[in-house]
Amino acid sequence: MGLVEVEILGVESEDFPIWIECRLTEFDGSEHRIIEKLPVLTEQELNTDKLPTTLQIECTVLSIEQEKVLIDLSMPHGIQSTEGVQKFVVHSSLYHAT
Repeated sequence: MGLVEVEILGVESEDFPIWIECRLTEFDGSEHRIIEKLPVLTEQELNTDKLPTTLQIECTVLSIEQEKVLIDLSMPHGIQSTEGVQKFVVHSSLYHAT
């Protein structure tokens, strides 16, 4: 397991629980949107006055090759992008081992 850094862009829905929109940037610079319930992504409180901000979310590491880290967001919480993508290649600077 590990953590990958994403950017919280804003609140998608203030209904309980709050849904937030995040951006994950891949190694090649492509960007993916993730819209998910805040409690699925973190136990932290969200200060909407300080958006955009970063957040580290849990992921499973599939491989590490130099500066490229292949991660899977489907484990442990079933997270995916708005396009249905669950596996991403991110720069090692965005990955944090746990």
